[in-house]
Order: sequence, then C-alpha cells, then structure tokens
Amino acid sequence: MLVGAAAFVLSGILLRWEGADVAFRQYRRKQIAELRPYIPGEEMSGISISTEDRNAGSPKAGDMIARNPKNHADQWLVAAKYFADNFEPT
Repeated sequence: MLVGAAAFVLSGILLRWEGADVAFRQYRRKQIAELRPYIPGEEMSGISISTEDRNAGSPKAGDMIARNPKNHADQWLVAAKYFADNFEPT
C-alpha cells in the first residue's frame, strides 16, 4: 500500500515505515516516575485517560495519576493493575 511517498509493508507483526523497523520492543525506564493516588470524584480535566482504561471503568479507586517531571501540566491516569505490576516505591 502506498500512502503519499511512504510505503507500508506488513509482514507478520512487523511493520516498516520507509525502511525503519517500528515493531514494539522492550525498554527499561531510566528515571524515577512521579505518581500520586487518584482521589475518587476529583476533577480530571487536564489528565489524560486512555480509551481502554475508560472502558475498563477508570478513573476508580486504586488508580494513580502520573506526571511528566519536566512538565507538571502533562498528566495521565495509570490503571491500578498496571501500577501494581510495574511500579514500586523508592
């Protein structure tokens, strides 16, 4: 399929964009994350929530709010299960 001047090649689960490998890979985070608990009923304007998390009932008790340490206005919801599986206190 040709879109503009860019070609997409789908081979199994490998997708290439103009010859660059864009398959998902695993990465380890380099920095400490900044998170706080979601407070049930709090105003969520300015906090991003993924469609998947919203469909799963978030925001809800146990969820966390993460923020970009270099831009505190950039905030997003982290579902409780993802948080429990991937984060621990420092």
